[in-house]
Amino acid sequence: MHTPKINWLYVVIAIACFVGTICVLGVSETKTEDGSVIAFKQSPTENAEEHAEELLRALYGKRVVFRREIGSGTDFTTRYYCSNVCIDACADGSVRYLCDIRSAGGADPLLTWLFGQEKVQLVRSSRQYGMEYREMQSAKCFAEICVNLQTERVFAAKITFNS
Repeated sequence: MHTPKINWLYVVIAIACFVGTICVLGVSETKTEDGSVIAFKQSPTENAEEHAEELLRALYGKRVVFRREIGSGTDFTTRYYCSNVCIDACADGSVRYLCDIRSAGGADPLLTWLFGQEKVQLVRSSRQYGMEYREMQSAKCFAEICVNLQTERVFAAKITFNS
Protein backbone atom coordinates (compact mmCIF):
# COMPACT_ATOMS: atom_id res chain seq x y z
CA MET A 1 0.00 0.00 0.00
CA HIS A 2 1.24 3.47 -0.93
CA THR A 3 1.19 6.27 1.69
CA PRO A 4 0.91 9.80 0.30
CA LYS A 5 3.77 12.20 0.97
CA ILE A 6 3.04 15.53 2.59
CA ASN A 7 4.05 18.46 0.46
CA TRP A 8 5.40 20.84 3.11
CA LEU A 9 5.28 23.80 0.73
CA TYR A 10 1.45 23.64 0.72
CA VAL A 11 1.37 23.41 4.52
CA VAL A 12 3.60 26.50 4.88
CA ILE A 13 1.49 28.46 2.36
CA ALA A 14 -1.73 27.50 4.18
CA ILE A 15 -0.34 28.63 7.54
CA ALA A 16 0.92 31.89 6.03
CA CYS A 17 -2.51 32.57 4.53
CA PHE A 18 -4.19 31.89 7.87
CA VAL A 19 -1.85 34.23 9.76
CA GLY A 20 -2.22 36.89 7.05
CA THR A 21 -6.01 36.72 7.27
CA ILE A 22 -5.89 37.21 11.02
CA CYS A 23 -3.63 40.25 10.61
CA VAL A 24 -5.85 41.78 7.93
CA LEU A 25 -8.97 41.39 10.05
CA GLY A 26 -7.29 43.26 12.87
CA VAL A 27 -7.44 40.71 15.63
CA SER A 28 -6.32 42.17 18.92
CA GLU A 29 -5.42 40.55 22.20
CA THR A 30 -6.53 43.57 24.25
CA LYS A 31 -8.53 42.72 27.35
CA THR A 32 -11.34 44.96 28.56
CA GLU A 33 -12.12 45.84 32.17
CA ASP A 34 -14.47 42.89 32.56
CA GLY A 35 -11.78 40.44 31.35
CA SER A 36 -13.25 39.78 27.91
CA VAL A 37 -11.01 39.80 24.85
CA ILE A 38 -11.63 42.16 21.94
CA ALA A 39 -11.62 40.07 18.78
CA PHE A 40 -11.91 42.81 16.17
CA LYS A 41 -11.04 46.47 16.36
CA GLN A 42 -13.71 49.04 15.60
CA SER A 43 -13.04 51.85 13.23
CA PRO A 44 -13.01 55.40 14.61
CA THR A 45 -16.21 56.06 12.63
CA GLU A 46 -18.09 53.25 14.40
CA ASN A 47 -16.86 54.53 17.77
CA ALA A 48 -17.91 58.09 16.90
CA GLU A 49 -21.41 56.96 15.95
CA GLU A 50 -21.76 54.99 19.19
CA HIS A 51 -20.59 57.97 21.24
CA ALA A 52 -22.90 60.37 19.37
CA GLU A 53 -25.89 58.10 19.99
CA GLU A 54 -24.90 57.69 23.65
CA LEU A 55 -24.69 61.49 23.94
CA LEU A 56 -28.16 61.86 22.39
CA ARG A 57 -29.70 59.35 24.79
CA ALA A 58 -28.00 60.88 27.83
CA LEU A 59 -28.89 64.49 27.06
CA TYR A 60 -32.30 64.21 25.43
CA GLY A 61 -33.63 60.70 26.00
CA LYS A 62 -36.81 60.11 24.02
CA ARG A 63 -38.27 63.57 24.54
CA VAL A 64 -36.61 65.04 21.43
CA VAL A 65 -36.84 63.46 17.98
CA PHE A 66 -33.61 63.66 16.00
CA ARG A 67 -33.30 63.15 12.28
CA ARG A 68 -30.35 61.18 10.94
CA GLU A 69 -28.38 62.07 7.84
CA ILE A 70 -25.52 60.10 6.30
CA GLY A 71 -22.60 62.27 5.22
CA SER A 72 -19.83 61.90 2.68
CA GLY A 73 -17.21 61.13 5.31
CA THR A 74 -15.33 64.33 4.57
CA ASP A 75 -17.26 66.68 6.84
CA PHE A 76 -19.12 64.06 8.87
CA THR A 77 -20.13 60.43 8.55
CA THR A 78 -23.44 60.63 10.42
CA ARG A 79 -25.37 63.73 11.54
CA TYR A 80 -28.12 63.77 14.15
CA TYR A 81 -30.12 67.00 14.27
CA CYS A 82 -33.30 68.67 15.44
CA SER A 83 -34.42 72.30 15.45
CA ASN A 84 -31.66 73.62 17.74
CA VAL A 85 -29.07 70.82 18.21
CA CYS A 86 -26.69 69.16 15.76
CA ILE A 87 -24.38 66.28 16.67
CA ASP A 88 -21.94 64.94 14.07
CA ALA A 89 -20.03 61.66 14.19
CA CYS A 90 -16.76 62.34 12.35
CA ALA A 91 -14.46 59.99 10.45
CA ASP A 92 -11.56 60.72 12.82
CA GLY A 93 -13.56 59.31 15.76
CA SER A 94 -14.52 62.65 17.28
CA VAL A 95 -18.01 63.99 17.91
CA ARG A 96 -18.97 67.59 17.08
CA TYR A 97 -21.74 69.30 19.00
CA LEU A 98 -23.55 72.51 18.02
CA CYS A 99 -26.41 74.00 20.00
CA ASP A 100 -28.54 77.14 19.80
CA ILE A 101 -28.43 78.41 23.39
CA ARG A 102 -30.70 81.45 23.10
CA SER A 103 -33.67 79.79 24.79
CA ALA A 104 -31.66 77.62 27.16
CA GLY A 105 -31.43 78.11 30.89
CA GLY A 106 -29.98 76.38 33.91
CA ALA A 107 -26.95 74.12 34.14
CA ASP A 108 -25.44 72.93 30.89
CA PRO A 109 -26.38 69.25 30.38
CA LEU A 110 -23.40 68.59 28.08
CA LEU A 111 -20.86 69.73 30.65
CA THR A 112 -22.67 67.80 33.37
CA TRP A 113 -22.70 64.61 31.29
CA LEU A 114 -19.09 64.92 30.10
CA PHE A 115 -17.44 66.05 33.31
CA GLY A 116 -20.03 65.73 36.08
CA GLN A 117 -18.50 63.01 38.27
CA GLU A 118 -14.96 62.96 36.93
CA LYS A 119 -11.74 64.69 37.77
CA VAL A 120 -11.27 67.33 35.09
CA GLN A 121 -8.13 69.13 34.02
CA LEU A 122 -8.45 72.49 32.32
CA VAL A 123 -5.71 72.34 29.67
CA ARG A 124 -6.20 75.78 28.16
CA SER A 125 -8.65 78.66 28.37
CA SER A 126 -9.00 81.94 26.51
CA ARG A 127 -11.73 84.58 26.28
CA GLN A 128 -12.76 86.85 23.45
CA TYR A 129 -15.91 88.34 21.90
CA GLY A 130 -18.26 87.18 24.67
CA MET A 131 -17.18 83.55 24.59
CA GLU A 132 -14.63 81.35 26.29
CA TYR A 133 -12.66 78.66 24.48
CA ARG A 134 -11.67 75.77 26.77
CA GLU A 135 -9.71 72.60 26.30
CA MET A 136 -10.66 70.08 28.99
CA GLN A 137 -9.34 66.58 29.74
CA SER A 138 -10.86 63.82 31.86
CA ALA A 139 -10.62 60.04 32.03
CA LYS A 140 -13.58 59.84 29.64
CA CYS A 141 -12.61 62.34 26.94
CA PHE A 142 -10.77 65.38 25.66
CA ALA A 143 -13.05 68.25 24.68
CA GLU A 144 -12.55 71.56 22.95
CA ILE A 145 -15.56 73.65 23.90
CA CYS A 146 -16.89 77.15 23.27
CA VAL A 147 -18.93 78.56 26.14
CA ASN A 148 -21.20 81.61 26.02
CA LEU A 149 -20.07 83.82 28.91
CA GLN A 150 -23.57 85.19 29.61
CA THR A 151 -25.31 81.82 29.90
CA GLU A 152 -22.32 79.58 30.81
CA ARG A 153 -23.60 77.06 28.25
CA VAL A 154 -21.70 75.23 25.52
CA PHE A 155 -22.71 76.22 22.00
CA ALA A 156 -19.96 74.33 20.13
CA ALA A 157 -17.70 71.42 21.03
CA LYS A 158 -15.39 68.85 19.54
CA ILE A 159 -15.20 65.78 21.77
CA THR A 160 -12.69 62.97 21.41
CA PHE A 161 -13.51 60.01 23.62
CA ASN A 162 -10.67 57.95 25.07
CA SER A 163 -12.29 54.57 24.37
